[in-house]
Amino acid sequence: MRRAATALLLAALTACDGAPPARSPSARPTRLPPTGWQTRCVDWVRVALGEMATIEPALARALPRPRHGPGGREEVVVAMHPPHHPVNLRLVVARSPSDTPGPWERHVEVFDGRAFLTAHLREASGEADLVLDGWEGRPADAVATRLQRAAERCLETTP
Repeated sequence: MRRAATALLLAALTACDGAPPARSPSARPTRLPPTGWQTRCVDWVRVALGEMATIEPALARALPRPRHGPGGREEVVVAMHPPHHPVNLRLVVARSPSDTPGPWERHVEVFDGRAFLTAHLREASGEADLVLDGWEGRPADAVATRLQRAAERCLETTP
């Protein structure tokens, strides 16, 4: 009873404050099960991360996960960032046809001794984005190359 009264009071204060009302649980987006393409892509990325665990042990703990992006776009995402991991890594492979396919575009910049690498690929079957940040003293090039190969395999398996 006390919790209900507290929740009601907080809701009333929020409404009086002019803040938008909280979304109801039924308004949340529906979580869709992974598609066959997403399952295969997760497997390819998981294998690549396992191979690279000798380079950077934190990669063994990274978990690729399927998700559905805007407009139902099928994606596979890997994200690592401090404080849980010593480095930043983000890979997004998306099944979304591109009008302008091209090879990997890779850019590396160094700020205050920290390497910042970005890579982007567009293929007819989809696209991939990779960001590595804070890999000073770590072989970012080897990690990027292996993750790029995994992304290419994902896009090759697109029906």
